[in-house]
Amino acid sequence: QIAINATAPDTITSWQLHAFAVHPAGGLGLAPLPADRDNLKVFQEFFVQVKLPYEVVRGEELPLLVTVFNHNAVTDVVAYLTLELLDDGLSAALSTVGEPSNSSSLKPGPMMLPTQEVRVARAGGATSITFLVVPAKIGLHRVKVVARTTADVGLADAVIRAVSVAAEGERVEESAAQLLDLDSTGGIAKLSVPLVLPPDAVGGS
Repeated sequence: QIAINATAPDTITSWQLHAFAVHPAGGLGLAPLPADRDNLKVFQEFFVQVKLPYEVVRGEELPLLVTVFNHNAVTDVVAYLTLELLDDGLSAALSTVGEPSNSSSLKPGPMMLPTQEVRVARAGGATSITFLVVPAKIGLHRVKVVARTTADVGLADAVIRAVSVAAEGERVEESAAQLLDLDSTGGIAKLSVPLVLPPDAVGGS
């Protein structure tokens, strides 16, 4: 007999375990599979999930859908959700979480938005809430979401996700043909290509 310790991911997944052994005299031996074939199920009892689009446009309002899952079979839980903007690429209105934002009240990160309280039903219940933020800078910007229960329940989870922010406007490409004479320059040549930006070019793009 042999014992092997391994760490399984905490995502809700069913695993099939297979084992075999080789003996000089007995040959190959296989461990029998259980009738349902899924002999290891792993899941996290309490966790939070953030739904993000593939890409957002700078300046547009972005709803961050946060969902808390409760797989505790015994009791409903009260969860406290906090959203933290980890850099200045995203902005939010501290006083208007979950409602349309006012551009004059937007504050750039890094900052933590006010805590929101939700109730999540037992045995696979899920509750969602939306935080509204506005992308302020092009690039990848991170957000952190933390979900906690009361101290007597003692459950918590946290995730960090990156938001990809693209420039507003329309992408325009231009090409130009140039001739390089490498024979007369010993195989090395330099070429200057003038780049003229239009007056309505989007800054930062």
